[in-house]
Amino acid sequence: MRIPFPPVFFALTLSVLSLHAAPAPTVDPLWQKARQALAASKTLVADEVGTDMEMMDGDGKSMGVMHIVEKISDWKDAEPVRTIVSNDNPQHAAVARTRFRIAVPDHPEAALRDGAGPRRIGSALCDGKPCAIFLVDGNSGAKIFSSKVWIDEASGLPVRVVHDFSGIPMTKSLRESITFGRSGNGAWLPQSTVVDATVHMLFQELRIVSKYTFRSWIPRPAPA
Repeated sequence: MRIPFPPVFFALTLSVLSLHAAPAPTVDPLWQKARQALAASKTLVADEVGTDMEMMDGDGKSMGVMHIVEKISDWKDAEPVRTIVSNDNPQHAAVARTRFRIAVPDHPEAALRDGAGPRRIGSALCDGKPCAIFLVDGNSGAKIFSSKVWIDEASGLPVRVVHDFSGIPMTKSLRESITFGRSGNGAWLPQSTVVDATVHMLFQELRIVSKYTFRSWIPRPAPA
C-alpha cells in the first residue's frame, strides 16, 4: 500500500524525544533500583531497529503502513549511524529518513526521565507482575512531560513507561510508550517503543503511530 505523505511532513521535527531532562535527586529505593538497572545498560546500543509506521487522516482512516529496518553502518563520536537496509515503500524513502527520532535505541537509560518527584501514586499488575506506579513531571524549555512508570515490586526493574508531552508546535498530542525485557546477554533493556502523535499540517489533522522494535544490542565503542 502506498502512503501519500504530505511534503510538509519532512520538515516536522520532534527533538523532544531525544532530550534528557535535568537530573533531580530521588529518594524512593524502588525508583533507585530501576534507575540502576538501566544505568547498567547505558553502554549498549541497538544494532538493529525495526519500525512500523502508520499515518491516519482526521477521520481515523489509514493512509498506509511503512515497514523499515535500520542497522548500524558507522560510528560518529561514539554514537551510532544507522542505514536503512529494508523499506517496503521505497518511493517514500525521504519519509523513512525523517520520521520521529527517539533516544532509547542509543541511550536506553533515557527511557526514564527525571523531574519533579518521582512519587508513588498506586500499584497494579503490569505484564503479570505486581508493580508500583510512579508519576514524574518535568519540562525542557517550553516542552512539558508527564510520565507514568510501572516498576516491579519484587525486582525493582522497570516494566512499562508512558511519557505524555505537550507544548510542541504543530502537535496536538504526543505519547511515547516503552516496554522492557531482558536481552540475550542478560541486560534489562527497552524492547519496543510506540510513538503516537496527532499533528496539524496544511489545515488538516493527521495521526502518526510508529512502533520501534530494538534487536541485537551491542557495546558502544570507546570515544577516539
